[in-house]
Formats: sequence, structure tokens, C-alpha cells
Amino acid sequence: MIVLDTTAAADLNGVTQLRKSLRGVLLDKSIAPKASSDLQLVVSELGANIAKHSRPSATRIELEVALLHDVIVLTIVDDGGPFLDFGERLQHAAENEPDPMAESGRGLGLVNAICAGIAYEAGPPNAMTVRYEIGRSATVTG
Repeated sequence: MIVLDTTAAADLNGVTQLRKSLRGVLLDKSIAPKASSDLQLVVSELGANIAKHSRPSATRIELEVALLHDVIVLTIVDDGGPFLDFGERLQHAAENEPDPMAESGRGLGLVNAICAGIAYEAGPPNAMTVRYEIGRSATVTG
């Protein structure tokens, strides 16, 4: 069941707008605070990467959220240039512990630790599909 389908500008203010929309829907659906926090972090990290690093720059980011029993699926679509190294960077993040003292570069490691799976389709439009299992969540802090 799709519970959110929204679009925002591909900048940090737009990412904040997406995160707040997600928070509102998860609160309305009585999703546990830990799961809500994890998913907001995922949207913030992936959205910030799109806003800061797309070449050519993205102009919009779409967020779709589907609830499937104990799995939440986030689909994030943008119209910027493709992130050609995404698979390699995600694999690197999966094989290496995120450095809790790092100022940057922790995003994919955090997202990878939180999620049950991430798929990326290069475009444009680019699409990331993130699976989050409510009972499996393991937030990384630091």
C-alpha cells in the first residue's frame, strides 16, 4: 500500500521537506519511533547525496513510500546525472564499518547498516529502491 508519493526540489531544503513528510506519514501509521528515525536518516542521507553530488545537478527528488506488512519500501527518484559508482560504493560500505569519527562519507555506510536491501537504477531518471524490515532494523550511531 502506497502511503506517500511526493516531490520536492533537489536541494537541502527539499530533502528536509521530504523527511518531514515521511515523518508525518510514519507517525500517522503508528510506525515505531526507532523505525521512523532510521527511515528519516535514510531519506536525509540519500537525498543529501543527490542534492550535493548529482552531475548534472538534479532539479527534483520524488519519494514514494509503500507499507508491505513488516517491510517498508522507499523509492527515491531524481532527474540528475547517474551515480555510476553507486554499486561499488555501496559494496565498499557493506564490507567496511563506517568510521564514527568521519566528517563525511559515512552516509552509505549508515544507510547500508539500516536497510535490508538497496537497488539502484541509473537514469535519468535515477531510482533507488530501499527495503527496510521493521523487525530487523539496526541503527548505527556515532
